[in-house]
Amino acid sequence: MQGELFAVEIRTARFESMLDWYRDVLRLQVGVRQTAEGYALLCGEGFRIALLARDDATSGQAIVSLAIEVDNFDIWREYLNSKSIALIAQESPEGFRELKLNDPDGNQVKLFAW
Repeated sequence: MQGELFAVEIRTARFESMLDWYRDVLRLQVGVRQTAEGYALLCGEGFRIALLARDDATSGQAIVSLAIEVDNFDIWREYLNSKSIALIAQESPEGFRELKLNDPDGNQVKLFAW
């Protein structure tokens, strides 16, 4: 049997601010939005993130770490700097560069390029 990861689901008590952040900062497209159910499927190139509105999710409780490979590290760094996004840029001895930032719930997002 074979399978494929469809999406990473993030439960949040701050649905609208999380949706805005992933759309505006990471430039993901909203593929599906079901307002009544508190669900949004955000699509990037080669990956999807689902946001689930849950009142019992603890705000500021970082439980997810996302690693997203990007095609042009320098363009992403310039773009995020232009939006005044707090980030840490690092070069790894393993041969990749990464940008570390946090979403509104404190989940770590790493954008990296080899």
